[in-house]
Amino acid sequence: MPFLASGPHNLYVVLLIMLRASGLVVSAPMLGSKTLPPTMLMGISFLLAICMAPMASHIVGPLPVSLIALGFQAVQNLLFGLAIGYTARLMFAAVEIAGAITDLQMGFGFINLVDPFSQQQVSLVGAFYYQLSIVLYMMMNGHLLLIGALEKSLQVLPPDQIGIGSGVGPAIFPLIKVMLLLGLQLALPAIGVLLLVDVGFGLMARMAPQVNIFIVGMPAKILMGLMTVSLLVPALALIVGQIIPGIATGLNALMTGAR
Repeated sequence: MPFLASGPHNLYVVLLIMLRASGLVVSAPMLGSKTLPPTMLMGISFLLAICMAPMASHIVGPLPVSLIALGFQAVQNLLFGLAIGYTARLMFAAVEIAGAITDLQMGFGFINLVDPFSQQQVSLVGAFYYQLSIVLYMMMNGHLLLIGALEKSLQVLPPDQIGIGSGVGPAIFPLIKVMLLLGLQLALPAIGVLLLVDVGFGLMARMAPQVNIFIVGMPAKILMGLMTVSLLVPALALIVGQIIPGIATGLNALMTGAR
């Protein structure tokens, strides 16, 4: 705390960094869960600001002369922190897309769960993929990547010199492409297996019309789908392994576009 007591300039630095960290904490995977109390998120943001403020105080200029300028800098730092967090969260949409496609093929498309982290309705397999990918992400120290990105952003874009320009949008487009490709890669095996099941039951319906294929086929598709999902669990680790460098690439592009 001696850093805070050394002058108003240090309080100004801590305030701007805390706002940027708050945007990251609120929107980042797992940390942005609505189940966590706001006081805890504020405490994490304040702790990150206190730890990083001494490293950035020498590159931050004097206090602005007006409250309007101070408010403008505060809003920009908050928005940039949100952009960092949502860039990381965007990659995890790949596993949710894969789960939603798999559920649709198995016949679980009408079953939705309420995700405790986002408080939104998600598919059954999508929720399983997301929860497992978050665990793998934490085991691979992916959360440290976000903290490192926050620290790097302070060096690349000082809190009082940030400018969110037109380059931010184009910087995110390649990340969306990677997200869709990863989701399709994870869903393709289940799509292929369930397509073969549909073809098999279609041939059976032609050879034995008296058999009620709908009653027989639904449990079989669910069984085959769950077996395929269980076999794809090790592949999910490979997908998360590609998500981490994808997040790093997206964050670097975001910082470059925001200059």
